[in-house]
Amino acid sequence: MKRKLKRKVKLIYLNLFEYYNKIYLKLCLNKKNKDLSCDKKLCSKLSGERIVILAPHVDDETIGCGGAMIKYLEEHKEIFIVYLTNGAKQGSSKNKNDVKLERMKEAMNIADALKINQNHLYFLDGEDGDLLNSHIVDELHEILKTIEPDTIFIPGLLDTHIDHYAVTDILYKIYQKNPEWFKDLNLFLYESQSPTTTSYANVCLDISKEIEFKKSLFKIFKSQPSDFLFSISLSNLNGVSLGQNVFCENYIKTSFVKYFNFYKKNFQSVDDYLTIKSKLIPHGDSSTLVKSYNSSLENKKIYNKYFNDME
Repeated sequence: MKRKLKRKVKLIYLNLFEYYNKIYLKLCLNKKNKDLSCDKKLCSKLSGERIVILAPHVDDETIGCGGAMIKYLEEHKEIFIVYLTNGAKQGSSKNKNDVKLERMKEAMNIADALKINQNHLYFLDGEDGDLLNSHIVDELHEILKTIEPDTIFIPGLLDTHIDHYAVTDILYKIYQKNPEWFKDLNLFLYESQSPTTTSYANVCLDISKEIEFKKSLFKIFKSQPSDFLFSISLSNLNGVSLGQNVFCENYIKTSFVKYFNFYKKNFQSVDDYLTIKSKLIPHGDSSTLVKSYNSSLENKKIYNKYFNDME
């Protein structure tokens, strides 16, 4: 009972910040970034026929790629989602096994809502909060070889959750074993807890028609103490930052060769990642969206040195 009351109070608090976010958008951001190349960045669909989304936790796939998934499925493309951790640290129960099952069920419900084949879901048992030291490299390697995708989505490594950074580290270990396998794959880096911003994304996907469907998907995540409105506000902010009246999901599209070159030169040492992480503000709810966006603008300039142009 106490937990439920606490959650209701928090939702009221977050709704107040939603008003602030909307005012910020209307009064400030529509006056900025008018020089961005909208024609270059804004698009209505993404490339890919057989798509794998790597999600450190259940809900990352919807936060980062919800609109893209809806669009792909409307075009009858195949989507596979691989959940890398068991999600045991965040649920509506103190019992870890109950939380694992709860979050797995939420993932299955997302698949049902999107009409994704349940056989296209994979659940690995990486430790929630310590994916970096979880032993899932070989298992993920086998899954990817089985699926044979042409496109892979992962969270950008400059994120505020170390499990999201760990996805790149794990994939790099697989890449070292078989670099040729990655040669012709498309790679999309998606936003999760920390915005990429339209300044550093090279692809901005217009999800205006899909935004209400995406919003409805968040109701499935009953285990999480959030209404996920921060994600919708981020999509709105992304569009306004382009000087457009649209909702956007931001991505960096690149090749694995270029991405891993970026990783090796700058962030293969976890300490280098942690230095950037300490300067970023997560946008885990509506109260931090504006601060989070601005902290990304300030601290992710390195992206433009490597990914300014779309592959």
